[in-house]
Amino acid sequence: MKLSYFLSALSVAVLSYLPASAEVIFTDSLDAEGSWTVNGTADTAYEFGYDYSADGIPEAPNSVGGAATTGLKLQANMSAGAANIVAASPGLSLSGKYTVQFDMWINANGPFPGGGGGSTEFIGGAVGHDGTTAGVDGASFLASGEGGSSSDWRLYKEGAWLDYDSSSPEITATYGPLVTGDNSASDPFVTEFPGVAPPALQQANFAQQTGSTQDGAAGFQWLTVLVTADADAGTAKFDITSELGGSVTLGTIDASIGDTVSTEGDLALLYADLFSSVSDNAALSFGVFDNVVVNTVPEPSSVVMLLAAAAGTVLAYRRSC
Repeated sequence: MKLSYFLSALSVAVLSYLPASAEVIFTDSLDAEGSWTVNGTADTAYEFGYDYSADGIPEAPNSVGGAATTGLKLQANMSAGAANIVAASPGLSLSGKYTVQFDMWINANGPFPGGGGGSTEFIGGAVGHDGTTAGVDGASFLASGEGGSSSDWRLYKEGAWLDYDSSSPEITATYGPLVTGDNSASDPFVTEFPGVAPPALQQANFAQQTGSTQDGAAGFQWLTVLVTADADAGTAKFDITSELGGSVTLGTIDASIGDTVSTEGDLALLYADLFSSVSDNAALSFGVFDNVVVNTVPEPSSVVMLLAAAAGTVLAYRRSC
C-alpha cells in the first residue's frame, strides 16, 4: 500500500471518530411541558406548543422536519406594574464540559424605534441555574427587544449584573475585549444586529407596529444562542448568531475572576421585565424559544491519544518500507 493511500484511510478513520465522541444528552422542541418547570409570579405566563406563526414569526432556524412553528412562549409583568422574571428549566444536572444551544425570538410593542409604552423587556438564558429560581441564577444573560435600555445586553453572575460599562478589572478581564451593549457607535452589536421591522402580519394587524428597532437590539429576528460551559472551571461563553447574518460573542463568565459562579446544574430559558412600566399591548410583548439541544464536550485527551497512536503507526509504517 502506498503511504498516501494509508494516510488517507487513517484520516478518514480519525475524522469519523471525532464527531462520535460528542453526545447529545438532551433535545426538546418545546411542543409539550414534559419535565420542564416554569418559575415565575402570578403576573407571568407561559405556553408550551405555542404556534408563533400566528404572530407572523417564521420557522426557527434550527427546526427539523418541516414547518415546525411551535415553541415556548413566555411573558412577564403583564398587568401588575412590577418588575419580574420567568424562568423555564428542564430539570437537568449538567456537569463537566457541555454546550447548550437554543433559538430565541423577542417581540415588542411599537411604534419604533422608541417603542410603545412599557416596551423594554428582555429575553435570555442561563446555565448553572438551580431550576427553582424565577431569575438570573448561575451564569446568565439578558437582551432587550427594541433597544430601549441604557444597556441592552447584560451578563450576570448568580443574579449580580456585570455592567458592560464598568471599568472594573473583573469586567475587562472577563469580557476582553470590553463591549458596551448601549447602542453607541462603538458598540459591536450595532454593526452585527441592524434594526429590524416587525413581521408583516403584525404591521397589518396592529397600527402601532411601524418603524424598526434600534440598531443593536435583539428584537424581531431569530437568534441562536450557543453556551459553551465548563462546570469544573466555572466558565460559560455566550455566542449569539442572528438568522439575518450577524454574530457576536457576548462574553465569557469566569468563576476565577472576581465573584464566584457555578456553571454546574440546570439550564434556564428566561424572559424578564426589569422595569415597573406595563406594556401598552401585552399581545405584542413576549418571547419565544425553540429547539433546545444539550451536548457533552469530549475531553481532548482521548483525541490526543488517538492522534498520537496514529502518528506512531505512520512512523512504524515508514520504517518498515
